Amino acid sequence: MRGAVVLSVPLFALLASCKSEEAQLPGCDHDFWYKPAGVAKYVEVIGDFDDWKRPGIRMEGGRTDGFLHAKVPLLPGEQRYLFVADGVRVLDPIVGTTTFRDGEEVSYVDSRDCERPSIEVASVASSPQKATATLTFTPAKSGAALEPTSLIVEENDGSVSSVVRTEVTGDHEVQISYDGKGKRRVRVRVADQRGREANPRYVTLWPNGVGADLRDSLVYQIMVDRFRSDKGALADPASPAGRAGGTLNGVRHALEDGELEGVDVIWLSPLNRNPDGEYAGNDGRQYSSYHGYWPIAAREIDPRLGTNDDLRALIASAHSRDVRVVLDVVPNHVHELHPYASESGFTTGVSGECTCGTATCDWGTNIDRCW
Repeated sequence: MRGAVVLSVPLFALLASCKSEEAQLPGCDHDFWYKPAGVAKYVEVIGDFDDWKRPGIRMEGGRTDGFLHAKVPLLPGEQRYLFVADGVRVLDPIVGTTTFRDGEEVSYVDSRDCERPSIEVASVASSPQKATATLTFTPAKSGAALEPTSLIVEENDGSVSSVVRTEVTGDHEVQISYDGKGKRRVRVRVADQRGREANPRYVTLWPNGVGADLRDSLVYQIMVDRFRSDKGALADPASPAGRAGGTLNGVRHALEDGELEGVDVIWLSPLNRNPDGEYAGNDGRQYSSYHGYWPIAAREIDPRLGTNDDLRALIASAHSRDVRVVLDVVPNHVHELHPYASESGFTTGVSGECTCGTATCDWGTNIDRCW
């Protein structure tokens, strides 16, 4: 897509993380793992846990696969860090979360509070008749076991579910299952025998069989403006880059009229509000925002496509037919009219770096590294 956009971060900035070694620090133990690209004589991990002091905590080897390890006590919440290999500061290549510290991109993890238990979704299985989720329970630091009578599954309104069955299958495992039709999202709560409750976990149960494994699903991608209006088929836009007038209600009508029979997933183009008018591309042609990739608002649906209620109606209609809905999002750039573009820290490029869409930095070759 061409036109006026402001890029906020380099596209490669979504790399990241793992953990390491003995230190006399408060918090819960976290394991850092790092495999050097070549032969590294000294690798350390530094971070918020000890105010980024150097030298950091040394990572030790001993594994045949080349991974180095350190165990570090971390306080609960977001913890930033980097690896330093023979003096070179390196992002964690395993965990895909990064942030910034004093202008430098660093890795981060959300460290759990080991003073309370936790529960995580391990797997969800689906068939035409039944959906089952398995959750694993991790005790608090005290080691107190799961209390079976504490297990509660709640509906969205907070009421205890009358249709989702529960079972504690061991000291550290919980199973919930649902026989029925359509998507069901529930909240699972559990505590240990000392009465400390884990953070609730949301689980989606969907016994639909067809398309349960997305690798075997038929995914239908829809450019909403180009698809269908509330009244039916669209006329050609006035220009190839102009708007055609497709809407969310048009997509819903197509679904309800049977035009998408056999589709397991519909993937909608970005719905954020986009600018009016046309903008000159770097090829001299004029382009509009029909595609949705020039957001000017973070949490508003483009009124030309529909309303929040229109989107809810489409999703409800899809779910009642066992069709999933995927929303395309634009995480790495905004249009120049977006409020974010006027805030400090956002940039259209970095001197000496590859800027997306310029003559020397085309999108196709450089999309994973350009600004």
